[in-house]
Amino acid sequence: ARQVFEHPTVEGLARVARAAHGETRRAEIRTPLPLTPIQQMFFERFPHGESHWNQTVLLSVTGALDVAALEQVLAAQVDAHDALRLRFSRDEEGRWHQQVTERETQPVLALFDLRGHADWKAELEAQCARLQGGLDIERGPLIRAGYFTLENEARLLLTVHHLAVDGVSWRVLLEELRQGIERAARGEPVNWFASTPWSAWVESQAQYAQRDAVKQEAKWWRESLHAASVAWPEAREKMTGKTEPVVLKLDPIRTRELLQDVPGTSRMSVEEVLLASLARTLGESYGPNGVLISLEGHGREIPDDALATELDLSRTVGWFTTRYPVWLKRSDDTGAILRETKSRIRAVPHRGLHFGLLREELKDLPQPQVSFNYLGQFDQSIGGDNRFAFAGE
Repeated sequence: ARQVFEHPTVEGLARVARAAHGETRRAEIRTPLPLTPIQQMFFERFPHGESHWNQTVLLSVTGALDVAALEQVLAAQVDAHDALRLRFSRDEEGRWHQQVTERETQPVLALFDLRGHADWKAELEAQCARLQGGLDIERGPLIRAGYFTLENEARLLLTVHHLAVDGVSWRVLLEELRQGIERAARGEPVNWFASTPWSAWVESQAQYAQRDAVKQEAKWWRESLHAASVAWPEAREKMTGKTEPVVLKLDPIRTRELLQDVPGTSRMSVEEVLLASLARTLGESYGPNGVLISLEGHGREIPDDALATELDLSRTVGWFTTRYPVWLKRSDDTGAILRETKSRIRAVPHRGLHFGLLREELKDLPQPQVSFNYLGQFDQSIGGDNRFAFAGE
């Protein structure tokens, strides 16, 4: 699955996938399947389920799209990616399961004409909110789209429940959208090289979790985290509902230092540099014992060589995210905290993939109260023709 980062376009991934795997595709699993670790965390937070918990992209479109072509592309995506056809249900004991339906029977695309509308931005916001609230994890759909016609341009909303999508999946979906519209305009078939279905990965992961090599890793996690502290200043009052986002912007010089200079001299990734900065800052509040931070991984590693020959996750859509804790000891020396962070992160076995599989066994370990997630760098435009871009609304 590292190919998804080595070849960041669908076309490049398709070429690599064909060379490695030919034209075969593992079949979708249509029977009930267990939840993945990250999905289990979701239902622990929402025991009764929550349908309005989605990820959304709003695109600005230069000119007008052929609606028939757009419908064709969206239908092809839903057909190609079984995670977009998931349904979630509880068994007799109240445990949640997931199951892929053969086809999506609920409407996906809604059309809106906002030309001449006195306050089109307010109407756009209202209709986007309605579409996002229209997802249903039990009856479907898990994906909705809205196409808004404006004067000489348009907006396209795509919203997918988080149970079925992650950051890497969005790159796949948006690239497919751009390519599909271009192919449909040329009268070409709208389809893509098929990678491993989400359901096949879930089944394989459940089997993989029973291996001795996975279970034996619990010892490493216990030795690494048993002395970690989760101390955090007690708030005088509950702050639920009172939180707000904080957005910071760096000037070009500091951006270059962060993205190029420091990683180059320290031989660290941008993520590791940011994490070291966070650890040092939080260390002042945590005290001398350091800071325990929850990290996220893309979750598409396949550590077993034999399994890797069977699975191709380069273009699979789904919520693969993994979460795992890392304990960083405090230091007031910048060089020391950089080295400490680099060493600790790279010592984590299998990039934390197994921690989620061992959650039940390791539930007595200290739990992080701070999470860190680096999404990487994004361009405003989608693809090379600049017809699609992230909207400013």
